[in-house]
Parts: sequence; C-alpha cells; structure tokens
Amino acid sequence: MKQKLINVGYFLPAVISLILYLMLAVNSGFGSLNPLVWCFVALLFVSAALMMQKRWWGCIGGCIAGAVLVYMGTQYTGQIISETPIGIVLCIYYVIFGFLCFRNKRLYQ
Repeated sequence: MKQKLINVGYFLPAVISLILYLMLAVNSGFGSLNPLVWCFVALLFVSAALMMQKRWWGCIGGCIAGAVLVYMGTQYTGQIISETPIGIVLCIYYVIFGFLCFRNKRLYQ
C-alpha cells in the first residue's frame, strides 16, 4: 500500500501540470503557451517513470523544471502569479521523492 502511494506521488506534479496547462491552452489558445511548457511537462512524466523504475536520479528532471520556474519568477513576464514559490516547492518535492526512491531501492536489493 505504501509503495502504491509513493508511485502515485511520482506522477502527481506531472498530472497537475498537464491539467493546468491544458486548461490554460483551451482558455487562451494553444499558441499563447511557449512550446517549452510541453517539453517540461514531458520531462516531469519521464522523471516520474524513471523513479517508478527505482532510478532515483530521475528526480533530476523534476528539479530542473523547478529551477526553471524559480528562474522565471525572477524575470518580469507580466504574469500575476510569481513562479518562484511553485518552483521551490517542486524542487523540494522531487528531492524528497528522489530520496524515497533511493531508500526504497536499497531496501529491496
């Protein structure tokens, strides 16, 4: 049961991001989003799939996406919400789940 919750946790940020950006794209048009957004959403899914296969280093992709959000929060893009807090939370989330993945891999070897 615990392992199933961890596996769901791997995919949670990717699914939330996908839903959020799809809603934004439908409301404001797909052309309004930078194509890199879809690359980073795909990176989150790849990271989750790697961690699900007990490859702890898969968390690096999520940390990269979080770092880009932190950087974008320092730039003026005219958005209402700053991306910095979201990026920090995403980095912390992936560090924690990367550690859990590393620990679980060592326990099952």
